[in-house]
Amino acid sequence: MINMAKQKAHKTGRSQKQYAAYWLVLLIGVVMAAFALQAIALWLPWRWAYGFASNATVWPLVQLSFSITLLLVAAGLFYLMARVSALVFGVLGLITMLPVLFMFVTWSQYGHQHQLSLDVLEQRHMTRSVNAPDETFEYGRAGGQSLMLSAYFNPDMTKRSPAIVYVHGGGWSGGSRTENGDFFRWLSSLGYSVFSIDYRYATSRYASWRDAPADVVCALAWLNETADTQHIDRDNVAIMGDSAGGQLALRAAYGVRSGDVSSSCQGEPLVPKRVIGIVPAIDARELYDDPKLGPTSRVNIVRYLGGTPETAAEAYNESSVITHVKADLPPTLIINAANDTLVSPDSGERLAEALDRAGVEVEQYTLPYAAHSYWINPGGLQNQTARELILRFLR
Repeated sequence: MINMAKQKAHKTGRSQKQYAAYWLVLLIGVVMAAFALQAIALWLPWRWAYGFASNATVWPLVQLSFSITLLLVAAGLFYLMARVSALVFGVLGLITMLPVLFMFVTWSQYGHQHQLSLDVLEQRHMTRSVNAPDETFEYGRAGGQSLMLSAYFNPDMTKRSPAIVYVHGGGWSGGSRTENGDFFRWLSSLGYSVFSIDYRYATSRYASWRDAPADVVCALAWLNETADTQHIDRDNVAIMGDSAGGQLALRAAYGVRSGDVSSSCQGEPLVPKRVIGIVPAIDARELYDDPKLGPTSRVNIVRYLGGTPETAAEAYNESSVITHVKADLPPTLIINAANDTLVSPDSGERLAEALDRAGVEVEQYTLPYAAHSYWINPGGLQNQTARELILRFLR
């Protein structure tokens, strides 16, 4: 009797442990499934679904780890004799893994097509490092506001360096000139001096659509005036920007060449040799009319341009980069993101077609599976691709 009681107690204790282990493993599986299922959105045909897959495209190795964890959960449940649950989580693991693996295959083909050197393991560098600028300057004053820039110099100061003026994004109403410091430091290590600038932001009471491009031109004037001090080659200056900053970079570069954008400060601006737009907000009217655009983005457009397309038609027309396409513009590189839910890649393709018809040298790329925010993962395949394309274009 005593032995039977001991055996029963031992069996009951083991069952309780198995029961607890089952629920723990099941809980882990449910949590992992909630994240892993985002990858399914990669295969959905609707643009609005891309937003659900943004983490999968920006951090694919993390997404892949979710699927692998689901397979481990399935193995654990099978060991605990919960075979139906094991089957469910095993199928989920495989289903969510396939889109990510297919994305890797697509990127491999894209890299081969464009002769790019992509490193899958480089994706382990998933966060941007803090890279403080070498110096900070006031490049001008306008509207009672100090206009600042951050400089990342080519370490070799024995000769004049090619320069890049960078205009950050942020919906024309925010952002930071140092947020891409790791990218600027990478460029400086390759022999470029980078000047990342601030500009006047739009507010609910201030439409900056005329002044912000003029501030960018002011930075070009400051660079022309200080080129000798900064050891800059005046004949080898490019301008680059992302998102809203991409629109400002393109508008300023084309405006300086054609003379329809004046500087907000004194001095003669440099004429950029090349211009690069990264997921640029090319046409505000198209953005405003896009039914998939979020309300916050539409508010930013209205602030920047001072109204809707009906109440501020001139501003929408003048701010559109395509409106100002003509012959003799600087060579242009446009990089769009296929899964962009903020800026349609179609606008970049239309700008490239317009530039090509005008006889302007232009390159346009749409990065597969890339979200608007792909830039935040320095080691991502999309970022690796963009960096190679930019470097190839600059050289």
